[in-house]
Amino acid sequence: MYTTPLTVRKQSVQALSSTTGPVTREAETTSDGTNSSDFDTLMRGVLKPDQANNVNEEELFAGLILERVYTLKGKDEGDSFRTLLDQHKAQNTGNGGYVFYEKAARDALKAYQESGKLSVEEADRIHSEAFSAAQLDSNKTALFDSIGGQNDPTRAVASIDVALAGAKALIDKYTAGTESPTQMLLRAEYPALGINPISKTINAGKLGGLSSSDKEDVTPKGNKIDGADGMLYKPLSYTQHKAILMLPPSFAGEVKSIVMRNEDGKVVDRAKYFSGGNPVYPREKWVFRKRGEDLPENVTVQIKFKDGTAKSVKLAHPSQRYD
Repeated sequence: MYTTPLTVRKQSVQALSSTTGPVTREAETTSDGTNSSDFDTLMRGVLKPDQANNVNEEELFAGLILERVYTLKGKDEGDSFRTLLDQHKAQNTGNGGYVFYEKAARDALKAYQESGKLSVEEADRIHSEAFSAAQLDSNKTALFDSIGGQNDPTRAVASIDVALAGAKALIDKYTAGTESPTQMLLRAEYPALGINPISKTINAGKLGGLSSSDKEDVTPKGNKIDGADGMLYKPLSYTQHKAILMLPPSFAGEVKSIVMRNEDGKVVDRAKYFSGGNPVYPREKWVFRKRGEDLPENVTVQIKFKDGTAKSVKLAHPSQRYD
């Protein structure tokens, strides 16, 4: 999932439309003679609904990018992009077979544009239309997957019939020029993908949790480290299938490395930076190499900061959640 950068969110797509113009009805007829009636067939051919016949925003977004390329460039170029997209899906498949559709689609579109098959304006238009038409919930500034419980705010799903009907209605409006999507520049900086994770305008110290100036060791009371807005350790990430550590907003951009040591001081695991949260609430996530259940008891998570200081958090049972 990525969250819309604040600077991009406020822009209108009108500037882009004035340069490239809206996609016309004629453009909806591809070079092999197909037309917009093929939208449903194409999308159902690439989407993979779950057992409840639901699809999520991220998968829908990837499918819509493919559909937009077919519509704008015709069958031959669409087939070429489809092959490229499949390659990026394979490259962005994690443990357990989970596909990071959003990243795969964006990376494929970037590569396709860089190959000369699309202009920058065309790529931005495709990206903007797909992002806006893929929205399935009330949060129009982000794309979410289907992982989590029924009330998880980062979960956005709909039946494939409802999702396609809504997306097609918006695509038709964009094509006719009666409505414009929010401009989402393809190469804008999206913090949740690990690019520019720090929001310079945020006074993170006011957001709660541990302060980056608090360098002392922390021993949780039971499974409580520092409460709301603080540090969160989970023994198993839904998407990464490894242990994961979420840091307080005040740590954003300050952490150099994170390791886990056993009682003898030996490093038993290392974490790598995964994402930076969003511009409004920048909580970095660092993913370990192992699952919590595969780690020894009584470990110490050592966080080293860029200023040379460090913080240690003792976890008696790394197979359990701490917050």
